Amino acid sequence: MKDTEKKCETKTVIGPRCENPIELDIPVYITGMSFGALSYEAKTALARGSDNGW
Repeated sequence: MKDTEKKCETKTVIGPRCENPIELDIPVYITGMSFGALSYEAKTALARGSDNGW
């Protein structure tokens, strides 16, 4: 197997020292945007989606 074909670990743990840490198989990124890049509705949807179920 070539080095570029090897699998890498992408598991992400949020709050590893908490009583109930969140374990994700892949990382989730929600980053800053320049002023006006996203509408209020889009930013609200991202915020709600990132908090969904927790």
